[in-house]
Amino acid sequence: MSRFRKIAHNTLLQITSRVIGVGLNVVVFSMLARYLSPKGFGEFSIVIAFVQIFASLSELGLSIIAMQFLSEHNRKDQNRDFQILFTLRVICAAIILFCGSLAAWFFPYSPELKIGIAIIAISFFVSSLSQFISLLYQIRLSMGIPFLADLAAKIILIVGIPILFMKQGSLLGVFIIVVINNCVQLCILIFHAKTFFPLAFAWDKTIIKETFFRCWPLALSSLFTLLYFKMDTVILSLFTSSYNVGLYSAAYRVLEVLIGFPVLFIGLVFPFLSKSWSSGNEKEFFTYYQKVFDFICLLAFPLLVGTLFTAREVMVFISGDDFFQSGTILMILIFGAFFIFFGALYTTLIPILHQQRKMLIGSMIAAIGGIAVYFYTIPRYSYWGAAWTTVAIELFITIIAVSIVTWKTKMIPSLSIAGKILFSSLFMGLFLYAFPSLHIIGKLGMAVGVYTVVLILLGVISKKMLQEIASFKKLPSL
Repeated sequence: MSRFRKIAHNTLLQITSRVIGVGLNVVVFSMLARYLSPKGFGEFSIVIAFVQIFASLSELGLSIIAMQFLSEHNRKDQNRDFQILFTLRVICAAIILFCGSLAAWFFPYSPELKIGIAIIAISFFVSSLSQFISLLYQIRLSMGIPFLADLAAKIILIVGIPILFMKQGSLLGVFIIVVINNCVQLCILIFHAKTFFPLAFAWDKTIIKETFFRCWPLALSSLFTLLYFKMDTVILSLFTSSYNVGLYSAAYRVLEVLIGFPVLFIGLVFPFLSKSWSSGNEKEFFTYYQKVFDFICLLAFPLLVGTLFTAREVMVFISGDDFFQSGTILMILIFGAFFIFFGALYTTLIPILHQQRKMLIGSMIAAIGGIAVYFYTIPRYSYWGAAWTTVAIELFITIIAVSIVTWKTKMIPSLSIAGKILFSSLFMGLFLYAFPSLHIIGKLGMAVGVYTVVLILLGVISKKMLQEIASFKKLPSL
């Protein structure tokens, strides 16, 4: 298999695995929400959000540095470099997540939640190792085993959670199943990785010094991003009931599922954007930039309009009648998702343009300012304050990223296709407004059909476009 065909095959596999993964995540989310009810789901979400903050801190940008080391052909011993970074990953994750578990005892949580945080810290530790080892498969363009490992882990959750609750299991039981799920995934990855890579611990002060010099901007950026992305749940838990946290977190979970798709697509196009800019081919760069912008519009506009008309029905269908109010919260958060879709494009362009430090300042302002605003709005307006503050933060980040990219490139994408997409989305909205009594599945299916037909009539979707996508004709070799 040629390298290009291997890239295309690997890309298709990543897309397929992502779609299947999202579907299974929705199933797991639905089961947890229905079994735990808003109060229990709120407690589950508090634990996850709390540990995620420390897990993000333990990342330190090591995954990106490892990919760079494995891709730089001038390095003397890439295998040993990876082993050193793997050792750093183990040490940093263990120390920081342990500190996070201790920090939980200074928060006004119940003993059950504090124990749950300790258990989930183990889960995140194991998961961080799985993500790091997956880099070995990614660099080899061989993502089949990681896909199967993730699938096996998801099946454990889907089978284990119903069995647990049929036997009157507790929330701590859910956390233990999550740990088992991640351990199975890690074992599969390690077992197979040993067939092609000498996975072991190693130490070298020179490499470690180089690593920390490279990774500190990435570490700060990822930390600031997660602070404003997850602190809302933690702060909400300090000023309101677990029930309210559950309502908010259920809507937020839908948001997290949705924003994964633009990130995946942009990640696939990233090498081509990077190559065209670094080679000075601004015309080719703008062509990719415009196409990705149009694709983001193709997703973001109908998602925004459709959610405004169906949010409550979607939340009840997925999570049960207890989460009806989550639909109203989702109607606010969907504006945040809309900004994140475009923000994903522009924040991805930032490292290509070597403007990370400027963006770091924006992320720092968003994190510090966002936390301050959360502390003001949440005690006064509960989850309404959290939701609108989240939207404002995402709008701010997107404006900063768009400003930096536009300033650096002097390029502004055309809005001609975006205008047609907006019209198609509004027409779809009229359909949803005209037929409110349809079942949610039929309603969404017909809405997508209406949207697609209008796009075809307006010439946004053409036969030529579909052929190009199917054959990868427009993708150059790297």
